[in-house]
Amino acid sequence: MLVFKCLDHILKTKIAMKALLNEENIVLNQEIKNYIIDNNFWEKLKVFCDFLELFINFIQKLEGNKNYLLLDLVIIRKIESKITLNEKILSDLISYSIEKGKF
Repeated sequence: MLVFKCLDHILKTKIAMKALLNEENIVLNQEIKNYIIDNNFWEKLKVFCDFLELFINFIQKLEGNKNYLLLDLVIIRKIESKITLNEKILSDLISYSIEKGKF
């Protein structure tokens, strides 16, 4: 859940980060600047956050006091559909991890 909150916060501050790049006294690594200006990066981050949010909502429902068995089944099907329709999420995550030496 912490990862989701961090990524969600980054998405919410995207405009501010882009505005900071216009400041002359800001010194950033060029690779970081490239990510900030890359709309494709922001789109992928949004897709990944939406994907994580499905799991977070599901886990929160399971941890709650009420029995949402039918709702849980609907959420599981929604997660399954999201994975099936967007296999790129997993492949992007794996390739990024391999590139950065995380696996």
